[in-house]
Amino acid sequence: MNWNLLFNEFVNERGARMSHARVLIVLLIDIILNCILGLTPFVDNFTHLGGMIYGFLCGLSTIQMISLRFFGDERRCAHKAKLFCFRFFGLLISMAGIITSSIFLFSGDGLTNPCPSCTIMSCIPFPPWTAANEKWWYCDDCSQATAEGTLNTATGQFVEMDLTCPDESVINVKVDETWPKDELGLEAMLPMICRERC
Repeated sequence: MNWNLLFNEFVNERGARMSHARVLIVLLIDIILNCILGLTPFVDNFTHLGGMIYGFLCGLSTIQMISLRFFGDERRCAHKAKLFCFRFFGLLISMAGIITSSIFLFSGDGLTNPCPSCTIMSCIPFPPWTAANEKWWYCDDCSQATAEGTLNTATGQFVEMDLTCPDESVINVKVDETWPKDELGLEAMLPMICRERC
């Protein structure tokens, strides 16, 4: 709102403009770091970016602008008209966006992702250079996969299982010879099997 005061030679003394530039650089670094943190699980970049955009629009429409008259610089009617447009359209867009977002949030089932390809903006499996089964975290729901196994009564080992994927589809999986045959071992492997088969 007061961008014209940040680098205005009339208002600022000689060194003040550089300190304002440092503040803007720190703000930009803060935004970038928060977006990087948003690539971890349980932190949602879309929520943070939405809050930043709505906060900016609400700021345009509600924050009182510092008048240059205070510093002895008069502005014309065009400046007042521009300020009115900022406030009017900022408030209008903010309210429309908040209402639309609320309708989408409350009408969804909470499980269906409306933009599956957008997931990369909110979570990335890390570290990317490790094998698929050695990541520190994953960005899927395979930790919630369940299975019912078929036991070979002669050997006491599982030979196949019906894997229930996070999307509720059921896949019949033959137990590989390299997999553990006991219940606890197979249960620990379910997320990896889910990522391969679901």
